[in-house]
Amino acid sequence: MKKLKNEQGVTILMALLLVLTAAVVSAVILSAALSAARRVNGDRTAQQNYLAVSSAAELVRDSIDQMRYTVTTTTTYKWDEKSEGYVQTGSSSTEELPTGLMGDWLTDGARNGGCTDTITITLPDEALPPVKASFSMTGRGTGSGGYDIRIAFSLADAGNADDCRMTLRLSGSVSESTDVYANTAGWSRIDELTITWSNPKITKGAEGNA
Repeated sequence: MKKLKNEQGVTILMALLLVLTAAVVSAVILSAALSAARRVNGDRTAQQNYLAVSSAAELVRDSIDQMRYTVTTTTTYKWDEKSEGYVQTGSSSTEELPTGLMGDWLTDGARNGGCTDTITITLPDEALPPVKASFSMTGRGTGSGGYDIRIAFSLADAGNADDCRMTLRLSGSVSESTDVYANTAGWSRIDELTITWSNPKITKGAEGNA
């Protein structure tokens, strides 16, 4: 009888050890599964953040590349007998404005010799977070230069550490022409100035000011 009781005690102890071992293994497996789930969720969030910023940069790039702003000024002159010379009789201007998503912003910068602004871009895919875009356009440079554009993109949520910053740059070029037309009443001068934006370049990270 004593031998039988001892064997029962060993059997119970082994069963408890097996249960304890199973519990420990289950806890380790559960912990690993939770860790993997958090890592996968973090990777998915990082991918969405990167996709949001890159999509916003590409959207703005496509809306600006090859856009033009043109202003045409016509000035008329006639012969004045009293002063024995030509005097200006009138002046008028017409504009050909950029269109699309960034049309108004390009127009404002072209009219005012540059500008700065910050907007929030909400993408069509509702799963992607909003993106902040900080713009700057330089003024007129020497020769045919000037009106270069720099746009810094980041997540609109400033508290997010991994905001996948990107920078878009476009070069502005200026062309000017003058034509003169004579008529019986005098002559007209037509001045045309055109600004064109091209050569877009998207880079990762935040660059210095333009």
